[in-house]
Amino acid sequence: MIRILFSLAIVVQCTTIALSQDIRGADFSYRCISMINNTYEGKLNLYVSNPDVYRPFVIVNWGPSIDTLFYTYQVQISANVIFKEYVGLSPSYPGPGTYIIAYQDTFRITGITNIQNSESESIMVENRLTINPFLGENNSPIVFSYQNNVTFNNNIYSYDPNVWDPDGDSLHFELIPCYATSYFQPDSINIEANTGIIQFYPDSIGTYAISYKIEEFRLGVLIGSSIKDMIIDVPFLTSVDMINSESSLSIYPNPFSSSTTLQISKPLQSATLIIYDIIGKEVKRMDGLSGKEIIIQREGIKNGMYFYTLRDKAGLIGNGKMMVE
Repeated sequence: MIRILFSLAIVVQCTTIALSQDIRGADFSYRCISMINNTYEGKLNLYVSNPDVYRPFVIVNWGPSIDTLFYTYQVQISANVIFKEYVGLSPSYPGPGTYIIAYQDTFRITGITNIQNSESESIMVENRLTINPFLGENNSPIVFSYQNNVTFNNNIYSYDPNVWDPDGDSLHFELIPCYATSYFQPDSINIEANTGIIQFYPDSIGTYAISYKIEEFRLGVLIGSSIKDMIIDVPFLTSVDMINSESSLSIYPNPFSSSTTLQISKPLQSATLIIYDIIGKEVKRMDGLSGKEIIIQREGIKNGMYFYTLRDKAGLIGNGKMMVE
């Protein structure tokens, strides 16, 4: 049974916070302190734009009760992004079960492209915690990359969260809508289900809010999940679809109806091609690719626009778009 206590865990510590519009992203994680007492340590990584907003603690809804995480330190990680950490202990959970842990705060930064009136919207991230003595203790995955570690190659913005699970659980990643009353997910964004690498092909400059979920599986059982909320800044665009001049890609015919050929300027060795639909769902994967041509068969892919990524052991080779009709 999932036990959820709905409550607005909104921090209103002073007038400065109540009127602040500084939150860019949030990442909450937990680790087991005691299986006997069912207690956990929570850690919130908060990304803000204003270092002067006074926020000495935050409130977290642990499920059975609400409690406080206290400020530990902050780092200015770019000209307009400050990373703040908050740490605290959970109450003792009453026993085995599944609990939802939620952090909600006000307000988001102003001017988010895909959230209308973002300066009046709060942010919320949730974690799912399963306490099961037969499966052992559970610790949530750790994200090692700062949220502003977004790389840009031509018209492609990429973010690798660099996630590690301390329990060795199998992880699955998916894009989900951000918590907001008027949010829309950009069409041209996808996430790799096994690695969490996000790739974004924006059509216009702007400030985009993105949310993704990490699910943890142990012995085939969903044992936990966590939602992350972040910003991808798009300050400029280019019109080139190639990653670099050393390995350029071309695809023809495009659009296609039965098959198409992807040509690569340099020979491949053990490469992987992944095709995504416009909501980021993987629809086709081709592994162990070699040579300078890849023939892509339609094989049941529906009409529409798709995005592809080509990678090898060294990393990303290239990206692009294709149309099926």
